[in-house]
Amino acid sequence: MNIKKIALIVFSMAVILSLMVSVASAAAPIATSVSCCWIGQNINDHSGQCPLNTQVYIYWNGVTPPSGAVSVTIITPGGTVLATYLNEAPSASGTITFMANAAGTYYVFLNGYPTYHVVTTMVASGSLFVLPESVLGTLMAIVSCAGAVVVFGVVKTKRANKAVKA
Repeated sequence: MNIKKIALIVFSMAVILSLMVSVASAAAPIATSVSCCWIGQNINDHSGQCPLNTQVYIYWNGVTPPSGAVSVTIITPGGTVLATYLNEAPSASGTITFMANAAGTYYVFLNGYPTYHVVTTMVASGSLFVLPESVLGTLMAIVSCAGAVVVFGVVKTKRANKAVKA
């Protein structure tokens, strides 16, 4: 390999390394833990439930270090990311909001360094009558088993009738 090419590669790597170090040192300190997180219509609402089309607030406390930045991600009941807020100050607790427009469970993730994750959920519903998924799943399993028994019985009797005729 040519000396000029080697020098160019070494210089490029040095520039990239210095850029990475300068970006890392310029960032605010990232929180290493959050002791509590909740979602509610106000700071005292810890019910975990809200009616549809309600403005909902995200709260947290106990950030370590006290000046640490918190990243917040909101996931809709459909599994899509509603919003992501990066490097929020601890004082931003209660200022991040979203509208609970869809019925289901909303997930809020607080992420930090090195690997702490705090997850909290809120259920938004529009009616007082809720059919639990476990009941629906049980009914569907029973119906499918009964259907399979009927299909096997029909096939067995058709084969038995063919065997008798032959």
